[in-house]
Amino acid sequence: MRDLNIYNIPANEDFFESLTQNIITKLPSACKLKDVTILLPTKHSCNTLKNSFLKLGPSVPKIFSINEISQISKISSDGIDRLSLLNHISKTLMELDELKNKPINVIINLAEYLSELITKAETYNIDLSDFLIIINTELAIHQQELLQIIRKFIHLWKEKNLHTKSYYNNIFLDSICNDLRGHLIIAGVSSNIPSIINLIERAAVLPNAHIILYEFDMDMSNWQEIEPMNSQYNFRLYLEALKITPDDIKPWSSNKALNVFVSKAFKPANASSEWHKLSLSTDNFSFINCQDLHMEAKTIISLIKKNQDKSIMIVTQDEELTKKIMLHLRAMNINANIVRDHPLNKTEAAIWLDLIANFLLDKYSPLVVISLLKHHFYDISQEELIKLELDSRNKKFILAEIDLLNNISLPTYETFSTFLDLNMLQIKFMIKG
Repeated sequence: MRDLNIYNIPANEDFFESLTQNIITKLPSACKLKDVTILLPTKHSCNTLKNSFLKLGPSVPKIFSINEISQISKISSDGIDRLSLLNHISKTLMELDELKNKPINVIINLAEYLSELITKAETYNIDLSDFLIIINTELAIHQQELLQIIRKFIHLWKEKNLHTKSYYNNIFLDSICNDLRGHLIIAGVSSNIPSIINLIERAAVLPNAHIILYEFDMDMSNWQEIEPMNSQYNFRLYLEALKITPDDIKPWSSNKALNVFVSKAFKPANASSEWHKLSLSTDNFSFINCQDLHMEAKTIISLIKKNQDKSIMIVTQDEELTKKIMLHLRAMNINANIVRDHPLNKTEAAIWLDLIANFLLDKYSPLVVISLLKHHFYDISQEELIKLELDSRNKKFILAEIDLLNNISLPTYETFSTFLDLNMLQIKFMIKG
């Protein structure tokens, strides 16, 4: 066993309550909360933990999201955000001879793809030049042409020396342990990003640093069989990097055992045959046997009708059962959604609002404006749109003003009221050459 400062909070404990109370009790008496730096996975978790500390007193540690830690680094950051990245990529693409006569929507689509590629590459410390090895003569002609465009783009992009926030965040992560003052706590972070794994590896051996995992299965005897799709896979990467086993991870708050049902749910797929060995309490379970699929659907509908004041999730792999349930629910005017097929961020309303947000945040750049106007919620004519594209490309459009509200052609969407009050939307924009 290795004696490392790595702990676990089980899934059946309140993460923020356990973290807050035990930070206060476990820290040396001479250490003050203001000297403690805590890294959490998201901004939302940072706000929740801060509120948890404020319930106990006015003193709060320094709390940051591990993905945005420039505030605690002495290194200056010029990382560009997503919208700026799209703009820079689009302008770089327009410099290529192969794209000078292409419609602007082609350039925008390619820019979005390259934006994702660059962000992923810099997040995982991959040199863009490594992508050039995929260009070979065995591909179809149109694929070779596209890849040659990407080759030229990568060459131009590297000359500009522009980097995303992910690039600088990796530099910050590498420097944290070198510049550490006071205590460092990394809590609830589960990631396969190399720079974060490296930080976990370095921090685990420091006397003034603690790694606190959440929902790690301490009974994971077959952790080497965990596959990438399993929620425990990133913990497997931690164990391999630290060269430890689950026995080396200590409980953060107590020896309270993980709920056996939750523990088995964390197991890899090939261990599912062990489920029949469980001796679970059935207090919170109802077992109902139905004669056929039709009766099963009717039983589920009956349960839904009795609990209409609650949010209900149905988990099934049976497509036929899903169809029957949806038909019954629609007949009763009960709102239902198959999350797999209709994620909220893919709805027309969400896409339109995303375009509006990009339009405002990007200060009305021509590319974003044209993307917005191409959405079918707007009644702008094809001729006007083509003229706008040409004027934008040739930089001859000195000043233009369009009332977005008057050009909206919305279908009846009740959900819009929860997203945005359209009566408050009075947006006008100017395109400057």
